[in-house]
Amino acid sequence: MLSRVFTKHGIEHRFAGPDSMFGIHFGDLVPTNYRDWKQTDSELYTEFAMNLIKHGIMLEPDSREPWFICESHKDVDLAWLEEIADRSMAEAIAAK
Repeated sequence: MLSRVFTKHGIEHRFAGPDSMFGIHFGDLVPTNYRDWKQTDSELYTEFAMNLIKHGIMLEPDSREPWFICESHKDVDLAWLEEIADRSMAEAIAAK
């Protein structure tokens, strides 16, 4: 669902880690060290994350930190996340 949002907005992205505790990186590789991470678009990620927070989705705005999804998150929660993520990414791109 997040991949659909990023693809819609033309953002190259990679997921890292287990499904329930994953990281998101904007770029063409999953970073394995600090130099790799510096090659990602962490500024866009931070803007995106801060927009998510502004719209009520709580996460760590540092792209080196994981997201957490668990069984208690219902389909309606994930649909809402997709809607807010789409809006937040559009705002982040407009702010660049």
